[in-house]
Amino acid sequence: MKIGILSYRSKLFEFAEEELRIQNELNALNADVLNLNADLFRFADCALSMNGGISNILINGEFTEHFDVIVPRASFLNKINEHLFLIEQFESNGTKTLNSAKSIAFAKNKIKTMQILNATQIPIIKTSVISSYEALDSFLEDSEESKFILKNPFGTFGSGVVLAESKKSARSVLDAIWKGSPSSFMIQTFIEESNGADFRIFVINGEAVAGMQRQAKHDEFRSNIELGASSQPIVITKELEDLAVKSARALELDIAGVDIIQTKNGYAVLEVNANPGFKNIEATTGVNIAKKIAELAVASAKASPVRK
Repeated sequence: MKIGILSYRSKLFEFAEEELRIQNELNALNADVLNLNADLFRFADCALSMNGGISNILINGEFTEHFDVIVPRASFLNKINEHLFLIEQFESNGTKTLNSAKSIAFAKNKIKTMQILNATQIPIIKTSVISSYEALDSFLEDSEESKFILKNPFGTFGSGVVLAESKKSARSVLDAIWKGSPSSFMIQTFIEESNGADFRIFVINGEAVAGMQRQAKHDEFRSNIELGASSQPIVITKELEDLAVKSARALELDIAGVDIIQTKNGYAVLEVNANPGFKNIEATTGVNIAKKIAELAVASAKASPVRK
């Protein structure tokens, strides 16, 4: 059984702690799974050779044997298609990927994520997408709200997210970002009643395995742990579980981090992550996420049609 962890980290840096954790948990399962080989390798060390209808993937210049499962740690933020081709090729060669290239593409684009969730009748924050000064001015003129969250569709860890505390501020912020060259941007209603809190639910293979509440620090509206937010474990209610699992399923994600906020009208999904970090939620909840990912990879490898 051959399982790979595909890292998108630059060669200037060591492998991420979470990537190493997954590899270590796979190696620990080797006692129960005969001949389990867990490889951790970089996207930057891979090449694709195509000729005569045959496509081969090379790692460090050597042709690879067939992988039963690949766990991509898709940490890239831009040039989505350029980074996804390798995952797509693994899939074309018969390898199961956790997550798939298609699902990663859905989740990497916050606009696409909101479109899918909304079409699936999953409650989301009221969201508008504007791509011009005219559309912005029209939106602001018609809006009843006075505070807005402005989001770059491809940000992460809270980057590219700005709070505009007035319509005038929203216009000024986007003007500064666009610098005369508009691009698609998301505008969401600011949920004042949440008081800077939200929930992160970790979903693996259709099961909500861990959950925590995050609280933004007093001078910050974003609840990302990387920005100084605090966290505490929660008992995942059926309502939170259903919402998180349905969101992951809508985006066809095997592994997902679903961010949910409490509004005056009930829970709503903020975003869904295809490459959720798990260091913080492990520390907060005590749940061994890396082991659960490793177990899913092994179960998927055993069920692989190629192995059968």
